[in-house]
Amino acid sequence: MKLNSKVKMASVLLLLIVMIQACKSDNGSYQMDNQAFVNQISNINNFQIAAGSLGKTKASSAVTKQYADRMVTEFTNHNTEIKSLASSKGWTVSSSLETEQQTRLTALQVLNGAAFDEEYKQVMVSSHQEALDLFNTSSGNNGVRDADLRNYAANKLILIKSQLEEAQAL
Repeated sequence: MKLNSKVKMASVLLLLIVMIQACKSDNGSYQMDNQAFVNQISNINNFQIAAGSLGKTKASSAVTKQYADRMVTEFTNHNTEIKSLASSKGWTVSSSLETEQQTRLTALQVLNGAAFDEEYKQVMVSSHQEALDLFNTSSGNNGVRDADLRNYAANKLILIKSQLEEAQAL
């Protein structure tokens, strides 16, 4: 009887060791934390909405104004989607901008006309390239832990590529 309980105890300990090791290797295999990804997405969305709002009024080119208007609409939709997903998972979504994006926005606010158009184009190209890199990384099997977030990122890749190409053509 004593031998049987020792075997059971050894089996339980072995199972615990295997589970702990699996958790350790699993945690290290993802490139980004779920909440960190949500934070970055919400920052991108908030920036695109704010910059697009400026573009609708400050741009001199009709094409730039139309692009800016679409960015407001599309990133407002992105924001709604990520807020819904985050809410269902218990993650928070920020409504403010990080320092780098606030600096970019401030630089745009002082410009008008053709100068605004040129700076807006440059900002949109770099911002969309950053978003594309983030979504490429996060949509991979080891991007973020949560499958719904990976799917969200994967589903947005084509749209973000298209937005980047349009920004480059402005």
